[in-house]
Amino acid sequence: MNSGVRILAALDSNEPAMLRLLRGLPGSNVTKPLGYLLGFMLICSHALFFAERGSPSISRGYFPGIFEAAWCILATMTTVGYGDITPQRWVGRFVAFLVMVTGIALFGIIIAELSAGLTLAHLGSDINGPDDLRDRRVATVAGSTSADLVRGYGARLVEVGEIENAYSLLEAGNVDAVVFDAPPLFQYAKERGEDQVALVGPLLHSESYGVAFPNGSPLREEVNRAILELQEDGTYRGLYEKWFGETP
Repeated sequence: MNSGVRILAALDSNEPAMLRLLRGLPGSNVTKPLGYLLGFMLICSHALFFAERGSPSISRGYFPGIFEAAWCILATMTTVGYGDITPQRWVGRFVAFLVMVTGIALFGIIIAELSAGLTLAHLGSDINGPDDLRDRRVATVAGSTSADLVRGYGARLVEVGEIENAYSLLEAGNVDAVVFDAPPLFQYAKERGEDQVALVGPLLHSESYGVAFPNGSPLREEVNRAILELQEDGTYRGLYEKWFGETP
C-alpha cells in the first residue's frame, strides 16, 4: 500500500467561522487577489480624479476629490450604481468603462474566494496544512518518522507511546493536531465522525507499507499472488474505501 504521513486536526465548531477565516486570511489564497483589487481601485481612483477634477462630480482639490473618485469606482465595481457621482468627461467615462469591464470581474473573484474560504472555515479548523503547525502543539508516536517531520515544521512536539494516546490528547484539547501515518488516521477520522476531526493538508511524506516475511519464506509468493488477485477483482479497493474512507 502506498500512502504516507498526514495531519489530523480537531474541528472547532464553537468558534465563529468568520473569525476563523479572518485569522487564517494572511496565509490564505485570498490575500494576493485582495491586494490586486485594492491596487486596481487605487490606480483607477487616481485616474478618474485627474480626468474629472474640477467637474461637477469631482472636486478640484486632491482632498476630498480622491475620495469622491474612489466612491465612484467602488459603486461601479460593486454594481450598486448610486449615481451621485458620475463621470462627465469622455476621459473619465473611458476610465469607468475599464472598471466596468475588468473591475467587476475582479471584484466577483474576490467575493467567490471569500465565500469559499468562509465555507471551508465553517467546516474545517484553523490548521489547514503543514505551514500552520509552527509553534502549535502536535502529538505523534515517539521515535517515528512523523516525529522528525513535526520538528522540521517548527511545531511543539508531544510524543506518546501509542497513537491512541495522541487521539485522546486531541479530543481533550491538549494538542492542536496529530501527525502520523495516514491509514490509521483515516480509520480514526471515519469512526470519530467528520464533524469532530478531519484530515487536512497534503501528504507530508510518502511511504510504502507491506507485509514482512523471513528470508526464504514460502508464504511470500502466495501472499503476493493473493494481493494481486484482490487488486484485480476490486476487493482491495472496496476494503480500502471501507476502512480508510477514500479510494486507494
